[in-house]
Amino acid sequence: MVATGAATPTLDPTSFSSSSRCPRRFNAGFLKMPTQLLPATERSRPPSRSFRKRLECSAVAAPAAVGEKAERIGSLSQVSGVLGSQWGDEGKGKLVDILAEHFDIVARCQGGANAGHTIYNSEGKKFALHLVPSGILNEETLCIIGNGVVVHLPGLFNEIDGLESNGVNCNGRILVSDRAHLLFDFHQEVDGLREAELANSFIGTTKRGIGPCYSSKAIRNGLRVCDLRHMDTLVRSSRSY
Repeated sequence: MVATGAATPTLDPTSFSSSSRCPRRFNAGFLKMPTQLLPATERSRPPSRSFRKRLECSAVAAPAAVGEKAERIGSLSQVSGVLGSQWGDEGKGKLVDILAEHFDIVARCQGGANAGHTIYNSEGKKFALHLVPSGILNEETLCIIGNGVVVHLPGLFNEIDGLESNGVNCNGRILVSDRAHLLFDFHQEVDGLREAELANSFIGTTKRGIGPCYSSKAIRNGLRVCDLRHMDTLVRSSRSY
């Protein structure tokens, strides 16, 4: 996951070519859920309500620690990365949730719905995120699902619906790269079958289809988000599976 303190980038809808399946341009684009592009904005914001509340609670408990925390966060560069160096469950989601208060953008750069990032809002309500970046609880943060992520659209829509039903505004705050690969139900089926075939030597995957989808990406027969713009060729492309 990557967070950046730079101003929100300008996304010009005219830069997307309807004649090209996947435009080979640096700003090839992001799709806002459900379909529109995010309007260009320049934001300079005060601390959010949730951050002020957390800071006030922390100040009562340990004022010296609050000053040290603010100094350490202030020393971060405009672009900072949160990486896991072990086998997962290092607390990446919680750390990103904390840092999101200080950055305009939180971007997830790889993985899929096998993630389980557990975070809490200022009222103590628990949220378990699988595809949506962990900065979503900070109402001022733009969340990006990057091109290295494999996206299971039904799962993503269900996750967004769950957030909205619990009072989290996702409107205009989630962008999905049009280069991200699509994960289908059959990827999950293949994942489960391979685990069963390995028997006692099984890998122990979450059976969410992450590995098979990345395999499709590696051998260049996968489908990407940009293919959804060309439904007339999508069916033909899917037959390559």
